[in-house]
Amino acid sequence: VGGGNIGDDAIWVSLINGIKSRIPEAELVAFAGNPDDIEARYGIPSYDLVWREPQPDIAAEKPGEASGNSLQHVAQNADQSFFAALRKFVSDRIAPLRELYWDYSASKLDSIQHEKNSSMIPDFDLIVVAGGGQFDSLYGGPLKHPLTLWRWARSAKHNNVPLLILSVGAQRLQVPSKTLVRQTIARATYTTIRDEVSRSRIGGCAKSIAGIVPDLAYAYPVSEIPALPSANADTVIVGVSPMIYADPRFYPIANAEVYQNHIESLAEISARLLRLDHQVVLFASDKPDREAQKELFEAILKRVPSERHHLLTCADVDRIADLIEVLGGVDLVIAARLHGVLLAHVMYRPAYAIAHDLKVRTLVEEIGQEAYCQ
Repeated sequence: VGGGNIGDDAIWVSLINGIKSRIPEAELVAFAGNPDDIEARYGIPSYDLVWREPQPDIAAEKPGEASGNSLQHVAQNADQSFFAALRKFVSDRIAPLRELYWDYSASKLDSIQHEKNSSMIPDFDLIVVAGGGQFDSLYGGPLKHPLTLWRWARSAKHNNVPLLILSVGAQRLQVPSKTLVRQTIARATYTTIRDEVSRSRIGGCAKSIAGIVPDLAYAYPVSEIPALPSANADTVIVGVSPMIYADPRFYPIANAEVYQNHIESLAEISARLLRLDHQVVLFASDKPDREAQKELFEAILKRVPSERHHLLTCADVDRIADLIEVLGGVDLVIAARLHGVLLAHVMYRPAYAIAHDLKVRTLVEEIGQEAYCQ
């Protein structure tokens, strides 16, 4: 939470709303990847979940001293260029070992952070873990988030503090990750899983899982569902949401051709809609996706004459309330991310899913919408 993912934002709001509706006097404390964002958005005391590199005080730097642009720095770089090239040559040939080393180093730093956090655990009455992709080793590898949750489960058990794991999903679990996840669930007081596919991926601990409970974003409190804006018109407004799937700049599993095909196919679909006088609204449901949104916008403009450009708009989505407003203003949605599809359902908007991830296909199949998934 705190990284700009609107799905996480929806889950977070749903969780807070659920806790406060049942225990109004509850005092909340958050541990997240970006605690500053959590405090700014929700006013909740927040702490680092994992180690974060201290940010340099740029304002305190003297000109030419720490900026990396001094003559001395340039000279040192020149003297070391041969050795840098040699290190790169060797490094490129032992990439797997290098990645393992960095995973281990990051894990050690995360362990230090957890020691700081664990000192607060005895003061808690309850620890709650929620979020769609909690059991996933895609970002950071098997020694990142799965190990972080394992540490929390161990500390909660040691301090006799109940640990609830609510409606989580399981994605890419390598051998070490799967073991860590199973041990985390075994130590938890109560665990529910988002879908049957996630439960089968975890395997081996079925007795410790209370059941299947849909993604908590379905509980996002919506005060009013707007009517379809074009219900009585000949044209419709279509919301289109790309993602940075396989984008080498952002995605851990990189494939530039796959990413480019994703943008090009959505651009062609959008251009066809515009040629038929329909409106298209582009939106992003995760912060990195804003780059995909921008590139899709440019690709669409190249495909349609200028007199159609006014039918294409880009929505600025920074938080869940922004996305709910966008979804309320469209007739149907084409989305690539899980919560782009899910939240369209929450707003009673028909959705066509672009399922790069199995979790998206799983979602639409479980609600009988597999005909509207590619």
